[in-house]
Amino acid sequence: MQQSAIWSGKSGNAYVTVRYDLGAPAPALPAVCVAVRGGAGRRRVVAVLAVDDARAAFGRDGAPGQALARQGADEVHLWFDVGRTPVREEIAADLAAALGPFRPDTAPAAARRRVA
Repeated sequence: MQQSAIWSGKSGNAYVTVRYDLGAPAPALPAVCVAVRGGAGRRRVVAVLAVDDARAAFGRDGAPGQALARQGADEVHLWFDVGRTPVREEIAADLAAALGPFRPDTAPAAARRRVA
């Protein structure tokens, strides 16, 4: 059974996400990702980003997932969205504003950067 987590944006909106281990199969859907390290203990956010295809981005061969792994992320919390890309980017920016700033040595992706 998948675990979920709720993350709040700076706007006050809450986003229910589904937790995946980094590299585990995720649905091939557009998503907003909160990448974290620390899993079972205290979680530390590494990055927040919007992606067009979660399976391609965070699977074993996905470049965004590999970059996050190099920064120590071990899980991704995904909010799935089938809306327009700008909506995902706005939500990613909302979450990043509440959860950041991310230190340059721990954040491989900026919140507003779209990763294909």
